[in-house]
Amino acid sequence: MFFAIGVLVYNTTVIMKERLLPEEYRTKTIETIRWSIVNIAGRLVNHGRRLVLLLASTVDKLMLYERVRDNCFIFA
Repeated sequence: MFFAIGVLVYNTTVIMKERLLPEEYRTKTIETIRWSIVNIAGRLVNHGRRLVLLLASTVDKLMLYERVRDNCFIFA
């Protein structure tokens, strides 16, 4: 079971690197992507009947999240 989960995570990461992330992330390892994208402090807040994601990061990371989000809508 542990190996199957590892394979699933690896395949998902490869697809994410190819289709969602910008060119500079194509050669990054899973650990680098995890530390640069996933491990960013944030919280979800209910505000005015909407869910808002508050991130404690730089503007560059916010632009990256917006590009990834827009790419998700293209491939959906």
